[in-house]
Amino acid sequence: MSNVTIERKIAVIFATDVVGYSKHMEADENGTIHSLRACEEILQNLFTQYSGRLFNTGGDSFLAEFPSAVSAVECAVEFQNAIQTRNASENTRVQLEFRIGINSGDVVKEKNNLLGDGVNIAARLEALAQTNGITISKVIRDYVKGKTKYDFNDLGLQKVKQNEFHAFDLLLETSQKRKIKSDRPSSRFLIAALIAFLIAFGGLAFVYLAGNEKSSVVTSGFSDDKIAVLVMPFENASGSKDFDYVANGLNTHINTVLSKIDQLFVFEKSSAEFFQKNKINFNEMNEKHNIRFVLEGSVQVAGVKTRVNVSLRDLLRNEVIFSDVLDYKDSDIFSVQDQLSDSILVHLIPGVLSLTVDDALTKEKFSPEVHVNRLKGRVAFDTFTIDGKLEYDRLLELNRKLEPNNIYLDMDEAWSHMLNIWLGLSENPEDDLNTAYQLTLRVLDGDQDFAYAVNLAARIERDLGYFGSSCDRLGAIKKVSRDASNLDMAVDTASFCGAFEEAISFYERVIAQAPHYSGANTKRAYAWSLVQKASSKSPNNFSAAKDFIKSQLAMKYESKRMHESFLVLLAYVEDKDGDKNSASEYMDEQNGLKNAITKKDIINNNIGAPNIPGFRQEFIQTLVALGLHQN
Repeated sequence: MSNVTIERKIAVIFATDVVGYSKHMEADENGTIHSLRACEEILQNLFTQYSGRLFNTGGDSFLAEFPSAVSAVECAVEFQNAIQTRNASENTRVQLEFRIGINSGDVVKEKNNLLGDGVNIAARLEALAQTNGITISKVIRDYVKGKTKYDFNDLGLQKVKQNEFHAFDLLLETSQKRKIKSDRPSSRFLIAALIAFLIAFGGLAFVYLAGNEKSSVVTSGFSDDKIAVLVMPFENASGSKDFDYVANGLNTHINTVLSKIDQLFVFEKSSAEFFQKNKINFNEMNEKHNIRFVLEGSVQVAGVKTRVNVSLRDLLRNEVIFSDVLDYKDSDIFSVQDQLSDSILVHLIPGVLSLTVDDALTKEKFSPEVHVNRLKGRVAFDTFTIDGKLEYDRLLELNRKLEPNNIYLDMDEAWSHMLNIWLGLSENPEDDLNTAYQLTLRVLDGDQDFAYAVNLAARIERDLGYFGSSCDRLGAIKKVSRDASNLDMAVDTASFCGAFEEAISFYERVIAQAPHYSGANTKRAYAWSLVQKASSKSPNNFSAAKDFIKSQLAMKYESKRMHESFLVLLAYVEDKDGDKNSASEYMDEQNGLKNAITKKDIINNNIGAPNIPGFRQEFIQTLVALGLHQN
């Protein structure tokens, strides 16, 4: 046994990493690497200025020690400000964002490296920090209070396994003030601790379960550093469709929880339905779609009691690695959802023994009874029928009585008014639209980051002609939109506002989550963005737009002038690409259809990007020359 003395000291630890680095790499590898090098140069220069010493890096993450807390905090603030300035430049190809955590504590010196709780807690504080934010421990706050000009927001006591620490946000701006739960660990805390541990010993070698097989990249939209998980639609074995909402609710919750883990790629619900409908077997799921784990389940309801059967299969080993049967009553719905999620994650991510991700939407915003009614309402809404609308409204009215002051129910009411318009039930569509808008704004007054409210507000503002207000929301939309349904709406807004790159990025994120997504409006907006992006660059390259539009024409859409829209776009693209004959043929085909699009339609319905008048004018002139009807 070695008798070498362990060298310890008290150090100020600065931890930072790039937010969403793997997604940036997937979208633009070269641009991301160049951008990271530039950001690293800024950081290294600041380390020199404030006497910081970089002692470890994981590529997109950096650990440094400082001689004083004030130096570390001043360095952190200046770095975040420098990154904001860099990202605001038109010359910045990839805009990287960072989180920073700072702690002071006992560390072990191992050659040029530092180990121990002082380092681990700094990493956990970094994981807790907001994007573009700085989170510090209480000991750092106490050191710098009165010695710096900054304000701090008390986040309370945080606990991760054996470690407890009091955390504060350093407020670079008032909008960063927030509240978080402190009684349960977040997944980011626990995974950050695991990452910090691995960094400290020289590498990021994630080993899943007992094996270390490496998946290959496939066309589904995720990279080889993620584990692909498919949650199959839970079977309602109750003998009555009245209980579909129970199965749907469990599916939604588990998908939400798993999707928040950076190391997992979770297929969206539409993909699961595609695999089920087409009877794709496990072997094909693994070999063709790179799926590693499949979760299957069923629910059976009898009175107020529900039984859930669930099993998790490892397709690589072709064996069930976890199965369970849970019985619960209606009032226990949250606890059984958490219990299922915990069990699944424990079997997916070793070394993290009690991993829980709170579903803030259900646990903090609604009581169990209201949550159950909302699940039923979602099932009714998705039928897109008059009967479904009536049931949705009945459940909303019931929830209003149960929680009359819950602002998030305003969002549900706003959707009801929109459904009136979409189903043709509205006596005064303008009144319904304005009412939905006011309800959505009320939700945003209480929660500016509520994704559905941000996206619906932008959609309604376009319908009301408030184009500037709608497009001003793009920054917020980019910040809060994560799931396929919100990203779906984001594509439409970005395309409408002429933010072609953003629209394309949003759509690619939709397809990454849901390779079999069927949202026709989203695909039309994506096609517009491909066309307009190609038109804005010289020389024009319409190949991507042309290929995509032709793939959509093969779908033969029957509603909302979808087929006609793609024909009009293809006529324009062929003309710009120099094939006048094909362009005229596509326009003639479009003009001969019952719901043919006219020049008046393009103008009155704001088709394309109204904020890009030069393109719209040229687009219309080209189509008119090809024979587009005037009225």
